[in-house]
Amino acid sequence: MWFTIFLHQILFTALCLSQSTDSSVITPVVTDPLKNRLFLMPTGQIMDEGRFSITNIDILLLHLSYSPLSYLQLDATGLAYPAFYEKDKDINASFGVKLQIVKPTGFLKGIALGVDVGYFGQQRQHYCWYDDAPPFTYYEGVFDDLIPTGFLRTSPFVTSTIIATSFECSKLQAHINIGQFFFEHRNDNGEVDNFMPFPSYLQFGIVYDFGNSSNKSHVKLIGEYYITKFHPDEGISTGFILTGFRFYGKNTVIDIAVRVNPASRHYNSDIPPLPYLGFNFFI
Repeated sequence: MWFTIFLHQILFTALCLSQSTDSSVITPVVTDPLKNRLFLMPTGQIMDEGRFSITNIDILLLHLSYSPLSYLQLDATGLAYPAFYEKDKDINASFGVKLQIVKPTGFLKGIALGVDVGYFGQQRQHYCWYDDAPPFTYYEGVFDDLIPTGFLRTSPFVTSTIIATSFECSKLQAHINIGQFFFEHRNDNGEVDNFMPFPSYLQFGIVYDFGNSSNKSHVKLIGEYYITKFHPDEGISTGFILTGFRFYGKNTVIDIAVRVNPASRHYNSDIPPLPYLGFNFFI
């Protein structure tokens, strides 16, 4: 991890040094090319038309985005490196479409709708030890560890939908995102229920853009907060929090943040803060 941080810093420094330092040259205003999301949270905006991005998150995750039109963005996500654990050998990939339905106008910086379809996990077999019930198969993997639903998925496909809204006033930005997962599942008796929405979540994001901290670097302070309903019969549960900094240039973005799990029965509060490192290239 330290080697990766060091490598990323070298690349970012090289990018900064490659920019002109001639004071007689008027440098154009550089805006954040990763305006379509914060660390993980989608925003109400999409990338500029014609741009393509390659993102590596925490070494293991690879994310690709392309914006062929001013209102359309295409996304693909998957594992970037060979498996380290048994569950990493499962198929874990997703493809998505994001539409900006309201363009930036003054204080409102955009409203966007997104749909992603993912294939997560592999088929397992569950044995029923009561009433001589026959065994049945289900799908389980990393997704189910991250989203502890309490239900068994009968299909490897998971669909997520989001509606995201962004606001901006001077250097301060606010983002709100409502999301919903859909997947087919089995009940406690092993019977397939309807394809139901579950679980839902709400995300809040706050950003302060420091702008040019020097002639070569641009810095943002970003915080994300998640509220999730893990079970339809339970109340609202607090999700994790991400907070950190973004260093951005015209074609490169580095995100360094810490994930903190608040006290919750769905999260082990004894787990130390987890690092988040994202490195983004733009073409």
